[in-house]
Amino acid sequence: MGSTVKISRSKNLSFKKLSFLYLVFILFLFFSSPGQYVYQYKGIAATQSELNSRLTAELTGLRLRNAKEYELKKTTLESCLQMDLLLKEYLTYAAEHHITGDKLRENNFVTSMNRSGKLAPKIDAIILHYTTSYSRATKKDLYTELIQPVDFKNKQFLNIEFYFKDTPNGVIPSVFELYKTIFLYQTLLVFKKEVKPEKKVEILTLNGSDFIQRFKKNIILGENLDILIKTDDSTVIPKVKINGSLVNTKDDNNGKSHLHYSPKKPGNYSIDVSLGAKRVLTSFTVEAPSFHVMHGELNVKGEVGKPIILPYSDYRIPANNHLTFISNAAEIRKMHNVLNVIPKKEGKFEIQMLEGEKVLDKLSIFATIPSNPAVALMDITGQPVEFENAHRLESVNTYWQVINFDMILVEADGNQNQFHCATRFLRNELRQAEANAPAGSTLIFNNIKLIGRDGKATALASPLVILK
Repeated sequence: MGSTVKISRSKNLSFKKLSFLYLVFILFLFFSSPGQYVYQYKGIAATQSELNSRLTAELTGLRLRNAKEYELKKTTLESCLQMDLLLKEYLTYAAEHHITGDKLRENNFVTSMNRSGKLAPKIDAIILHYTTSYSRATKKDLYTELIQPVDFKNKQFLNIEFYFKDTPNGVIPSVFELYKTIFLYQTLLVFKKEVKPEKKVEILTLNGSDFIQRFKKNIILGENLDILIKTDDSTVIPKVKINGSLVNTKDDNNGKSHLHYSPKKPGNYSIDVSLGAKRVLTSFTVEAPSFHVMHGELNVKGEVGKPIILPYSDYRIPANNHLTFISNAAEIRKMHNVLNVIPKKEGKFEIQMLEGEKVLDKLSIFATIPSNPAVALMDITGQPVEFENAHRLESVNTYWQVINFDMILVEADGNQNQFHCATRFLRNELRQAEANAPAGSTLIFNNIKLIGRDGKATALASPLVILK
């Protein structure tokens, strides 16, 4: 019989308290952090996307033998594109509904899509399109992988239930990337078993190769992709494919070949460069030209007739491009990377960036009518002066012009005389009244109507008060 260890009642109570505190801590940890795993899926989806880019580049560069194989390759790429469209649909939903932070743990997206009945038909159509082509090329099916997946207990589920039942918002991008991985991997598995390479080729990374000069991985539509390939051996001719299509290179007879490629549209492009027994698979991205206003392009506001100074970044504008900026509701002057915009009418309008007649980008601006622009008495040269030297009543903002006004002369004893002037110029009658008014009189210019430079916009100016 083992010996019994006796502890005091106070120690026993302390142990019980400690055990209770551990239990409280565990329960607090459990209830305060449910769904934290969802936040890890952002990194997982990025990794999946990179993997799929590599698989896509590999599939694009394969040399196939018959029509069924070409059809399977085409269907695989189409199915991946359809999944990308669904992913964009989710990203649009996430942006509109501000799906960030704790909302990533909610399942609003799948609930909304399932309630409307939109998600299942789209997923089923993509899977049917792919599996039909796969079966035609291989005489096999992907039933348990795509149509009715099985869990760890070999229980079968409908595809939409297996992947999209109560799925958190933050997991959705990873699910769409998983579908793409299945499509690409299964297709490559078929081709790798059936397509025999002509010779053993060493696949290198761009950083691991010594025959390709580093190049820009991100270019703007309108710029050329320039790659220098070191051949050394003049008998070995480099072979370059971009998105699966052969591209010509130019040999300079000095152990170097030059590639100059002009992309026709924005997007991701795969590059396959073969030089003898060496091969490099890589990619580059073509971005659409655009100009980015440096201080909040989504919230540009201004006033009619008042200049808006818009410095913009040209890092997404092709070099050496002759661009113009136009608007049907504003005057625009461009100096270097600064736009001086003067709105001509109230409301929302657009500035368009053009290359020739082609619209590359546009920016929305909202203009309001200014509240009571200031006016002043000016001489014939447009300089503010006293009444006795004044030639006209004019707006301080040169966009506006006075078209008529009232002048009230209030003498020190309270007597008033009112005059109306149908132009901006000071009539002799007004000059005579001011000259005859006793000291201490007040001149009030009121009901001053303005018209914009475009001849359409109108406004009322602030009253001008002058003490004689």
